[in-house]
Amino acid sequence: MKSRFYFPSCFVVLGLCFVTMIPAHTAENPKDWHFYADATVQPQADDSFASVYADFSRLLTRDLRQAGAALDENSIRVAPLIDGKPRAFVPARLVKDDRFDATKKAAGTVVFLVAGSKTAGPQVYRVYFDTQKNGPKPEMKNDIQVPQNANMIWNGGFEILPEGHTGTNIYKNASPDLPIGWWGNLKNNGILENPATEAHSGEVALAFGAPAEGENIGIRCTPSPPGLRVVPGENYFFSLWVTGSGLTPSKIMVLSSVYWYDKAGTYLSLTPVTNVPKNVEDFPWTKVEISIPAPADAYFAAQRLVTCSPTGLLTLDDLEARLLVPPALRGAKANP
Repeated sequence: MKSRFYFPSCFVVLGLCFVTMIPAHTAENPKDWHFYADATVQPQADDSFASVYADFSRLLTRDLRQAGAALDENSIRVAPLIDGKPRAFVPARLVKDDRFDATKKAAGTVVFLVAGSKTAGPQVYRVYFDTQKNGPKPEMKNDIQVPQNANMIWNGGFEILPEGHTGTNIYKNASPDLPIGWWGNLKNNGILENPATEAHSGEVALAFGAPAEGENIGIRCTPSPPGLRVVPGENYFFSLWVTGSGLTPSKIMVLSSVYWYDKAGTYLSLTPVTNVPKNVEDFPWTKVEISIPAPADAYFAAQRLVTCSPTGLLTLDDLEARLLVPPALRGAKANP
């Protein structure tokens, strides 16, 4: 039976907590790969996913002078560079373009796991690949499920349940009942399981009940405050799925916004998300989304969903935040 967690009727602000243990592929040696290219990513305070668009046919032909070579799609691996040296491979996948062809059109998006970092700043990850003539590489085996899109929000579907997890983020989980990666000021009220309700996907969703008259209750997807780390001027996509039942119809029964903060964590502005359900008591699972550039002075962002309805229940699931267009992988080199 699918389930959801239920927030008691108090104002709740939730975020993500720092997760340090990343599964890695320790049995494979990067030295066995013939080619690589480096990608610079922005780690979050928590584990997250990043992506890079890779036209391997172009890289092989133009950068590596391997005209006519066929990509071994099983060969793609990703490793972080620490002090200039590659570490163990991390979970990754290739999302192939339409009409993918190993020789003529070997292109797609490489999605990979990025370790959380306590401090903001760029991190280099190395993308390894090889050709079929260099001998087959084993198929990628991931210890965790790698999504098709690179979600900056860890455990955005709430599927990884706690089992005693507390995390190492200084804004650690206030309740052992929270899904892994999420923290919140729940004032010891905890979260109750409601097994009668289906999630949007998977087995778990998050829900909050009606606030007191004149108050509100909501969720803000931020890791350690003030929010998700963003790059000024880059375009981002924010989304979540929400459903409501027994709400009081009004223009403020569901509110969604993206909050922006400067480098010091000071609030700058908010951008309203307009495609939220309005003036209905009940509505099915609905995707609330927005694509928007980060302001020139914004270094952090937080997506927020709030209800002011004094009746009913609002449930959300599958929160996502990602770069709208992944950067292109460039500068391929032969692996010494």
